Amino acid sequence: MRIEKNYVPILKWKAAEQTALEKVADKHKDHIVPIAEVVLPSVSQYTNSKTNTKKTDDEILDEMVKKMTEERVFNIPKEIKKVWGKRDLYLDVSWLHNRDKTVDLKCFTFNTILSECCKTGLRIIPVVNLADNQKIFELFAKLVSGNQVCEVCIRVTTFSLKDVQGLNQELKSVLDTLGLKYDKAHLLVDLKYIDEVEQCNVVYSAAQTIDRLDEFKTFIFSSGAFPVDMSTCSLDDPTYITRIDWIAWQQNVLQNDNDIRKPIFSDYSIRHPLYNDSLQFFESTSTLKYSLECSWMIMKGKKREFGYYLANASLLVLQPEFNQATFGEREKFSYGDNYIVEKAIHWEKYRRDKSIKGTGRTQDWIAAGISHHIALVMRQLSNLVD
Repeated sequence: MRIEKNYVPILKWKAAEQTALEKVADKHKDHIVPIAEVVLPSVSQYTNSKTNTKKTDDEILDEMVKKMTEERVFNIPKEIKKVWGKRDLYLDVSWLHNRDKTVDLKCFTFNTILSECCKTGLRIIPVVNLADNQKIFELFAKLVSGNQVCEVCIRVTTFSLKDVQGLNQELKSVLDTLGLKYDKAHLLVDLKYIDEVEQCNVVYSAAQTIDRLDEFKTFIFSSGAFPVDMSTCSLDDPTYITRIDWIAWQQNVLQNDNDIRKPIFSDYSIRHPLYNDSLQFFESTSTLKYSLECSWMIMKGKKREFGYYLANASLLVLQPEFNQATFGEREKFSYGDNYIVEKAIHWEKYRRDKSIKGTGRTQDWIAAGISHHIALVMRQLSNLVD
């Protein structure tokens, strides 16, 4: 049975993730269909930075929503065109929320982005969740009838798979409502965060019993095992965290010969699957996160001490794991690996004179880590197919 070479990374649509996607090698882009999860834009948490007077949670949310509706939403189509061009891209707005219930922020965002992308010929496939409100489905039905949307991706959670019979009815009902056939629907089974292989095994088996599984345009199976923070990681030595998402998917795909359909691999790269708006106010550490064959190597840094990233980069490039992860190609393997090599070289200058710039920023380090992760997964999938 054919194993898919394609890959569906799920990424928050933020600056670091955009950089990582833009830098993906052209030979890989044709085999990648990313899921861009739109999140509310960042704002300051202070009404007065000099006195450290903080805004209330409601004030922060209202400001984020205002920024989203008046500015951010209109920039997203331009960003998609710059980063991904006219290749297929899944768009998800499930993380958006607002206090004013008279305005459906998700519908507004979807409608604005999809309408503009349709005008410019961008190939956007909206993601719908079975728990979405009726307004979302009514919007998509209207967009489908107007030929602004031709396909949708339906996201299914582990909760829905506890009752497969009920799920089958829901899937049919959604497609009937939207006026689409199964071959115009992409099915995404998303476990979100997992910390043991057995979680994946149970859901994988249940997913194989979904009605008409072979009729969906694509079948995607996703999970994420990257931790929510680095609190358990060591500051002095590398910490290794198992890539349970990759191991579990690989085992299921290779060991189950009687599957109705093999799914496309999907994960959350070096990011935790769940998202919280308040994360924007947490000060990040200069941590280097590097994907290996079956684990992540975490080289922890400190807050406000950017030199740690340079020091860890200089240590990483000397490790045998670095050559193994890049298959000996080192800086040619990906944009991210080239970035790490440059920072490793820069370490000696910085060590002698801390006033020299060039340590990079948090978003640069995240972009490098995601870039390497994507290249590594594409090589792993290619090896399975070959």
